[in-house]
Amino acid sequence: MTAVSLAVCRLYCNEDVGTIWPKPTGTVSVSNDVVKINPQDIIFKTENFKKEPAYWNMATDRFKQMQQKKLPTKYSIKSGGKTLLIDVTSETDDMTFNLDTFEGYNFKITEDGNGIHVAVDAKNFFGARHALETLSQLIVYDNIRNEMLIVGGAEIEDAPKFKYRGILLDTSRNYFSVESIKRVIEGMAMTKLNTFHWHITDSHSFPLVLNSQPELSKLGAYTPEKVYTSADIEGIVRFAKARGVRVLPEFDAPAHVGEGWQKKQLTTCFNAQPWKDYCVEPPCGQLDPTKDEVYNVLEDIYREMIDQFQYPDLFHMGGDEVSVKCWNSSDS
Repeated sequence: MTAVSLAVCRLYCNEDVGTIWPKPTGTVSVSNDVVKINPQDIIFKTENFKKEPAYWNMATDRFKQMQQKKLPTKYSIKSGGKTLLIDVTSETDDMTFNLDTFEGYNFKITEDGNGIHVAVDAKNFFGARHALETLSQLIVYDNIRNEMLIVGGAEIEDAPKFKYRGILLDTSRNYFSVESIKRVIEGMAMTKLNTFHWHITDSHSFPLVLNSQPELSKLGAYTPEKVYTSADIEGIVRFAKARGVRVLPEFDAPAHVGEGWQKKQLTTCFNAQPWKDYCVEPPCGQLDPTKDEVYNVLEDIYREMIDQFQYPDLFHMGGDEVSVKCWNSSDS
């Protein structure tokens, strides 16, 4: 019996769809043979994505890097292998990404005299990107043969079952670096999750740097280094979009407001004790809706956040755990 590496086994040692995750919702047909490819000879061909080509370039560069990461670091793999030609067709170059964006795709893998040919059809960039994610799962490094292998043939039709597939990360209670946020998004991309709900502020800290209200982060961040600048956010949003993930920002209000607001005189029951008499959970703090200046500050926050996050289709305004006892403790 020929020895089979664990990586190859994962392609076939399963009665369903092997290593593909999430499971495709449409037709799946995968041949029972593998073909050696040259990971240095991956070619992309497309006439699309000319409207914002940087995103497609990011997606193809990432695909190549993902294959390199599968290779051993302490020795070289066998030379040779067939060319992998990925031919992508998209119905539109429109990069609009919202709940109505169709993220489906289909592709066909065939072997011919020129190498391995993958024909990808999608409605847009996001479907094509998901196709690359699935294709990557059909490419493995065989540590017994010391070769990079791809399934010899396949036909897959797939589209997400749910429009919203997300993860929420709270960076107010616990600060996460830009790089760690990108690692979360990278994991989301690998499993085709499409919404990163960024709970960026709360009563615990205010790490968001705003040009119009700079004292919020100066007084509210855990340290001067633990903040998110406009450049940080722009980079994260672009990084996410290239991976089929949109960023949904949340500024929590009118409750869950505290650190950063100390000098504005626009909150009530800030850090009040005993906390159970003033809020649902500590530390307490809510905006005082009787003060007109509250709305001017909110306008600045929302305007800058929407601009920083490149006009997201969804925006979370908080609204949870408002305590009437807090407001009733004010003389206003």
